[in-house]
Amino acid sequence: TSHEVVVEMRGKGTLNGSRGNAWLAYQPAPQATQDLAGDWLGTKDSLRYDIKLSLPGNWSGKAARRSVIIDKTQSGRNVILHTEGRFLGVMINGRWIRRHHHLIGDRMDLNITPWVKFGEENEIELVGDSRKALAISLNFYDKTVYP
Repeated sequence: TSHEVVVEMRGKGTLNGSRGNAWLAYQPAPQATQDLAGDWLGTKDSLRYDIKLSLPGNWSGKAARRSVIIDKTQSGRNVILHTEGRFLGVMINGRWIRRHHHLIGDRMDLNITPWVKFGEENEIELVGDSRKALAISLNFYDKTVYP
C-alpha cells in the first residue's frame, strides 16, 4: 500500500526545516513474547549485585541483571529485547549491545539473537541509570518478518 505523510507547520517566524533526520518505522506484532517481569538484582557500582529489585518498576543503580531460559522452540526466530525505560544497552551472556549513542526516547529494541543460548541459562544485564522501567520482554519474530 502507499501512504502520504503531511507535516503542517504554522508560526510567525521563518521555517528553517528540521534540526535532524526524521524517519518512520513500523514494527509488527511479535509471533511470541517472553515477559521478563520479576526479580532482578541491581548494582550501584557495577561490581556487587546486591540490590533486590522487582522490574518493571522504580529502581536506582547502574545496572540490573537476571538469568532466563529461552525456550528451544524459538531458536529459528529473531530474539528482540524490548524495554521501556532509559537504558543504554544490554549485556547478553557477556556481549555488550548498545542502543543508539543518543538517548532519544525511552524505548529500546535490540536484536540479541546471535548471543542467545536457546534452552539454556542466559544472563541478561540492563545497563543505564534508569529510574523507572515500564516494560521488559523478549519478543520473537520469524526471520522473514522482522528485523
